[in-house]
Amino acid sequence: MIKLLAIGFLSGVIFVVIGCGKSNPTPDAPKIPSASAPIPASKERKEALAKELMSKGLKIVMRDSNPSVVVLDPFEPNSNTISGDSIKRLKETAEIIKSLSRHASFNINGYTGKTPGQNTEFVTKEILSCGYAKAVKIFLIKECGFDGEHIFVGGMGDGNPTAGDENLSEEKQNRRIEIVIILYNKQ
Repeated sequence: MIKLLAIGFLSGVIFVVIGCGKSNPTPDAPKIPSASAPIPASKERKEALAKELMSKGLKIVMRDSNPSVVVLDPFEPNSNTISGDSIKRLKETAEIIKSLSRHASFNINGYTGKTPGQNTEFVTKEILSCGYAKAVKIFLIKECGFDGEHIFVGGMGDGNPTAGDENLSEEKQNRRIEIVIILYNKQ
């Protein structure tokens, strides 16, 4: 059962927060910073990390000065099931970024294309994109050994398109997940 917990609007993007079942209604909500909260890494360190990740073959974009790993179209159509072709790609990506988990948190953002889906399980593109992000979080925890405490998810719907939406090829480029790496200073 999916419960709508909150809807918000920020910088032209609609955010939808949902919860599933009877568990904690906001399991992916960021924790409130405390006095001992980690200190964000410098812009130079984040840019150096982005270059290092690109040299290892990952597609990187910067989101609010944080490197973001882009994985294009990793799901079956209108589903949050990771496609067979994408499992290997996600495992390779996880292997590269897992070493950062001691000094980073990960915001996994799901994106859809503009074409509405046909699956009635996902009422909106925001809910489908949140399903994308949650599926990748579960994959990283169960299949790749990540600590879920430092992984947060968001459903961005068709926001922040990386290509047009004139044809299927462009549409596929917009269906993606981005793993934003929030890097902290080593303490």
